[in-house]
Amino acid sequence: ADAILLGAETLRGLYPVETISIVGKICSE
Repeated sequence: ADAILLGAETLRGLYPVETISIVGKICSE
């Protein structure tokens, strides 16, 4: 979970929309 959060923090600055989509998919599963 920590790795995913760290990855999301890094990607959020570059691809905020995609990051939100990825996090949304992970949360929905």
